[in-house]
Amino acid sequence: MTFVNIINKIKSFYTDELKTDCRILSLHKTAGGYAATCEVLVDPEFTRKKGIGDMVEIYAVLVNETGDITDYEKKATKMRAIVESED
Repeated sequence: MTFVNIINKIKSFYTDELKTDCRILSLHKTAGGYAATCEVLVDPEFTRKKGIGDMVEIYAVLVNETGDITDYEKKATKMRAIVESED
């Protein structure tokens, strides 16, 4: 499988099964398949109501050689990074 196929499988998993979008931060080949790190935006309406701004959850995702998601685990919840321009 190509990285593009794996990325599409992961995105479909999040969209279809978890009803959310994810952004893939990293993807690499492992001995048993592939490992990815994904970022999911925490419900913006909820976080704004609580006055805490944009938050993201970081997930580790494992995919086997045939492209099936075999494991996903939340690793962290944190504030979304803001990149400031150098004006």
